[in-house]
Amino acid sequence: MANKQDLPGAVDDEQIKEILRLKDIKSHHWHIEACSAVTGEALQDGMQWIVRDIQSRVYLLD
Repeated sequence: MANKQDLPGAVDDEQIKEILRLKDIKSHHWHIEACSAVTGEALQDGMQWIVRDIQSRVYLLD
């Protein structure tokens, strides 16, 4: 979650990917969701991605 996107000069998702070299990480799932806790923008989208990612890796036995 790339929070504080409501502030001037906030680092965008592409800059974060570059700074953290996320494209080099192949062994883990990652996703950047630009969001703002103040405005609520994209918070639900980010949480939905987290839930879907976990659901895709959890296997339940019946």
